[in-house]
Amino acid sequence: GKMQPGISLRDLVHAIPYYAIKRGLLTVEKKGKKNIFSGRILEIEGLGHLKCEQAFELSDASAERSAAGCSIKLDKEPIVEYLKSNVVMLKWMIEQGYGDKRTLERRIASMEEWMAKPVLLEADKGAEYKEVIEIDMNDIKEPIVCAPNDPDD
Repeated sequence: GKMQPGISLRDLVHAIPYYAIKRGLLTVEKKGKKNIFSGRILEIEGLGHLKCEQAFELSDASAERSAAGCSIKLDKEPIVEYLKSNVVMLKWMIEQGYGDKRTLERRIASMEEWMAKPVLLEADKGAEYKEVIEIDMNDIKEPIVCAPNDPDD
């Protein structure tokens, strides 16, 4: 689905544990705690249109789930947009004499090389997952809030 009016990226962050709680994969109660995310890698798909900065925020929030990490499958366009803005910034930094020019030029070259032939990581075909939690964005029609100091509640 699509993000509904009035719904923020933070609501998507909160939707992950909310849907896991509904399926019994995550408990709020500390005694006998269940946490399907603990020590695992979250792979998020279906949000390819996100800007890179939004994907950073969403993946960073995986630590709130006690996950070991997170990847988000993005479309090439937002990544290219992000890299282009970084190239502009790095060139400005070189002009201003900031940092080691050669290091910055290598970074620029790497980004430009990737943009010329963009290749994205994808899940392995037939990959097996501990759990798959599907969240239909059309179903999230109001903000999802959690208790202070406990993102699982």
